[in-house]
Formats: sequence, structure tokens, C-alpha cells
Amino acid sequence: MEPAPEIRVAADPNALAEAAAREVVAVARAAVAARGRFTAALLSHVPIPSDQIFPIQGDAPDTDAVAAEYARTLGEVFRVRRGEVPRLDLILLGLGIDGHTASLFPGSPVLKETFRIVTAVHAAAASIPERITLTYPIFNAAACVIYLVSGAEKAKVVRAALGDRGGAVPAAMVRPTDGRLLWILDRAAAALLPAGRTS
Repeated sequence: MEPAPEIRVAADPNALAEAAAREVVAVARAAVAARGRFTAALLSHVPIPSDQIFPIQGDAPDTDAVAAEYARTLGEVFRVRRGEVPRLDLILLGLGIDGHTASLFPGSPVLKETFRIVTAVHAAAASIPERITLTYPIFNAAACVIYLVSGAEKAKVVRAALGDRGGAVPAAMVRPTDGRLLWILDRAAAALLPAGRTS
């Protein structure tokens, strides 16, 4: 049984950003103390000047091939064998009004992915533009996942995500099996949570 998520409420979006920064620093320090390094970003390990690094091409004609190549790159950088899932120190996620996180949208076949750590999200399947996303296996292998959510328009979906165990809300299925899950919310986003649920 995975531990319950931690929930912190900040006064406003600025306080939320400050709380998030403090958490990132704490996770980084813990990773350095434990292993002598913090994996802040994949590209920090690649000897290429930052002005020559371009984001993954989610709009490429063959998003399946791009996703597979990105998964191979993650495997190489984290030195894991084929079929093993890299353990990221920290993943920061947001939450859409429909309960999606990353590009894991309600009703998408990608929600059922249990093997691939990176996959294409096809427009016809998700009613969105073609894109590439990380999947539950890599999110749930992370040492720490932090959701950053602000705004009253997100209050209903925050309540739904934190109460959902059946998977109706995609964000609810991010549950690190051997890691920490923290939700940092502003007051507006936390407004519909039961009393005593937040710290």
C-alpha cells in the first residue's frame, strides 16, 4: 500500500512557487547526500552547449519513433537495462481541469500503458494534437513527484484526484511506489478539500 500523498496549501500562486522552490532544493540536497548527485535534468548529462539543445519534437511526423528514441536516451543516461524503469529524483507535474497530467488525458489508451516509459499520444485517440508523454511507469518509479496546482477552477478536480482510487482521474494514478507524492496547492485550488486533509 502506497503512502497517502502529502498536501500543502499556500496562500496564493506566489507562495505556491516559493514552496515549490523549497521542496526542489530539499529533494536535491537529499539526492546529493544519498548518491552524491541530483538528476536535475536529462540534458545536464549531455556534453552539448545549451544553445544547441532543442526540445523533443512532439510534432514530428512519426511521434512513435521519436518517443521510442527518447525512451532509449533515458535508458542510456540513467544506465538501466532494457525493460527497467529509470528512477528520476524529482518530477514536477501540473493538473488540467479535466484531470489530465503530462499528456495523460481521460479516456486515452495511453492510460493503460504499463511497459513503455515514453509514448506517443495520437490525436484521434485523445482529441488533442499529436504529442509525446512520459507514462505512469516512470512517474510511479520516481523518488519524488510534486503536483503544483493553483486556481479555483481546479478545486473540483483536485478533490476528485485526491479521492480517486479507481483511475477515473488520470492524475490520481500517479502514485510513486517507493517515493514521495506531494501536492502543493494554493488556497483556491484546495478550497473543496475536507478539513484536516491539508498541512
